[in-house]
Amino acid sequence: MLRSEAEGYIAEKYGVSPEYPWISSPDNAVFRHCDNKKWFALIMKAASDKLGMDDNGTTDIINVKCDRLIIGSLLGTEGFFPAYHMNKNNWISAALDGSVPDDTIRWLIDMSFDATSSKKHTPQKTSETRTERIIRMEHYYDELCRTAEDNAEQIKNNTVYASMLRELIQYYEGGQWLSDYEADERGELPSELKRGVLSEDGVYNLLSEIMTE
Repeated sequence: MLRSEAEGYIAEKYGVSPEYPWISSPDNAVFRHCDNKKWFALIMKAASDKLGMDDNGTTDIINVKCDRLIIGSLLGTEGFFPAYHMNKNNWISAALDGSVPDDTIRWLIDMSFDATSSKKHTPQKTSETRTERIIRMEHYYDELCRTAEDNAEQIKNNTVYASMLRELIQYYEGGQWLSDYEADERGELPSELKRGVLSEDGVYNLLSEIMTE
């Protein structure tokens, strides 16, 4: 995807126009939410050599906010770099030179928009037991694994699968996965419980497969 196409996608889907806040860098565009004014994307020109590329010119890039686990799976993939002039733990830079698939750029923009939007308070699932939680996450994991095996791109383009993926990432990163894994190691879970989601590298490998397609 090229810069003009990324800007067009943002305008068409979110109705947001670019802002150019830096006089010294007139090509650097910020895209922000209308309500909370938070940035969800920054499109700019970056010195290619500062991105680690063997080039003395400049490259159009987009900075987006992203889950840490996804950042880890993307870095090292063609067209992705540690966030340029942003928090590298929560943001990532992607080249807008055609090296990153269009669907991946669109998916990352959507994720960044969601991550920076005003969150409505939703009651936590206080009645869900550990076993019920593992069963639910196992279902998400199985569905995403099956879909990734057939067509990983479908996960990025389907809102249901994308929602499953976000919940699975939150489960894995938020400490619940580790708690459930340790409970299993202590023998506290029912022996008949299906527990593929608790394998040490299962979720990470799934994410890597999805993001490298």
